Amino acid sequence: MTIPMPISLTCPCCTAKFEGLSVMISSMYGSWTDFRQIPSGADPMYMVIHTCPSCGHTGYDGAFRRTLLETAQKERIREQITPLMKDLFQLDA
Repeated sequence: MTIPMPISLTCPCCTAKFEGLSVMISSMYGSWTDFRQIPSGADPMYMVIHTCPSCGHTGYDGAFRRTLLETAQKERIREQITPLMKDLFQLDA
């Protein structure tokens, strides 16, 4: 059984605050042929990687625990990823 836990995240790129899910408990009952474990319940893979809905910065929980990113990283996200997010979700610029 997979039990999710709601978490609050703050983006280190654009400082947007948003909600996500983290895995509180997950049990497995075997593995696929590629040795990836088979969850008994919801797949926890979708709860360990988060994407900021404002700028598109993506990573594990730890990537959102940093206070800020380096300026070069922020610029690259804003130039290459944020426009894709706006197209995908039709956000206002």
